[in-house]
Amino acid sequence: MFDLNLLAKPGLQPQKVNTSISFLEEKSNVKKMQKDIPEKKTNQKSRTKLLLILGLLITAISAVGFLYILPLLNSNNMPIKPDYKFEISQNEVVSGLIDILLNEEMSPHISKIEFKRDELLIQFKTENELIIQKLLNNDFYGINIRTKINSFLDKIYLYKIPWEGVTIPNSIGMQQIKENIGERFVLSNNYDFASNSIVLTINEFKNLVSIILRLNDSNLLQNFEILIVPGKDDFTTISLKNF
Repeated sequence: MFDLNLLAKPGLQPQKVNTSISFLEEKSNVKKMQKDIPEKKTNQKSRTKLLLILGLLITAISAVGFLYILPLLNSNNMPIKPDYKFEISQNEVVSGLIDILLNEEMSPHISKIEFKRDELLIQFKTENELIIQKLLNNDFYGINIRTKINSFLDKIYLYKIPWEGVTIPNSIGMQQIKENIGERFVLSNNYDFASNSIVLTINEFKNLVSIILRLNDSNLLQNFEILIVPGKDDFTTISLKNF
């Protein structure tokens, strides 16, 4: 490349003056500026992406901790087994359960009924404060059986009632169970080999009152571990499993 003196006056100069313009130096400076600008933009984009990913990660960890870890650390969320200090007969337990099933305000909130070998569990799930208060005030013949479970922000109320299951010497088949509870109530039936349970689908939830009374009268209510779960469209599933 070459330098041109475009600024100096013609003729003999009194002293050396740097009045030249270098096209090589100017071109180099322009290239350097153009190279620096994209690098700055790239660094800013990378920093923004990093902060965004970090923020999402912190949010996800906080959500998991709030929904899953915190309830496990809170001792109030654990179900409390009641102290059974009063004797209550099997007929009284069944009568109390029937009263709840016939209660039009409380029965729609039942999410599970489970007859186990040593206790009966009646689980409710509701957000209605009036129903919650009635659940807390209700009892079986003066026995304090209520317990509250806040499982993953769900309001669940559990009644735990003493129950005495009896193992029968002879196995009872599906057909005999259907005859005892009334075949007209059963929409479908099958045997679940995974849980070794007889599974019956009942056409209407309100028929549970008749079914439970029939199971009690035929002594089948004490001979099985029974799980009753209300389902969609008013259908109800009853699972019976030998102790």
